[in-house]
Amino acid sequence: KLILSLIILIITYFLIFTNRRIRTTSAFFGAILAIILGLITFDKAITYIDFNKLGIIIGMMIFTIIAKESGIFQYLAIKTTKYSKGNPLVLLISLSLLAGFLSSILDEITTLLFLANITLAITHILEISPLPFLISEIIFANIGGLATYIGTPANIMIGSAAKLNFYDFIYHTTPISIILILFNVFYFVILFKNTFKKSDIQNDIILHLNKIDERKAITNFPLLKNSLLILGVTIIA
Repeated sequence: KLILSLIILIITYFLIFTNRRIRTTSAFFGAILAIILGLITFDKAITYIDFNKLGIIIGMMIFTIIAKESGIFQYLAIKTTKYSKGNPLVLLISLSLLAGFLSSILDEITTLLFLANITLAITHILEISPLPFLISEIIFANIGGLATYIGTPANIMIGSAAKLNFYDFIYHTTPISIILILFNVFYFVILFKNTFKKSDIQNDIILHLNKIDERKAITNFPLLKNSLLILGVTIIA
């Protein structure tokens, strides 16, 4: 049984490492194969699944997708872009801070997917490279996600196993996340201060962006209001 278990484990990890498209399938394949070969019973395998953690993770992902339908991500992105006033470095830091903040109160992965698509659209309009923006947003999202109980699946699993609540994470990990964010703001300003110049963005593009009414990005205000209400109740509970 030990040898069979090791073989299944090695094959499963090999498939996970070599093909990112079938990672979930590989994990299920390994588990099912272990059950078929009698290494573990089905009833025993079910007990290893923490449905409480899965419920929180799936619930936050669904909530993030529903909130996105209200147009909140587009609204915040347009508002942030206008705030930068055509300065690419200010825009970089602003979008990164937005990624960190949203990842602390919503599902990090889903939020980052939506924000990355918006960032690609913004940088395309501004005719600047999206690469520094995406790298910075990923780093800030990871840091922001560490700040709260619901920020990342890892936090949810740790919090559930250690019987920690939302406020425990606020007390212990949020201060560390804030320090890391401040450090990275300083780091990225130094790293990209000579890469971007305000003159990189043409004045006519800036004028066009300033004419955009970000309020029109909110396509479903009742949905937005209900989403914020549900988020508040979720955090308090």
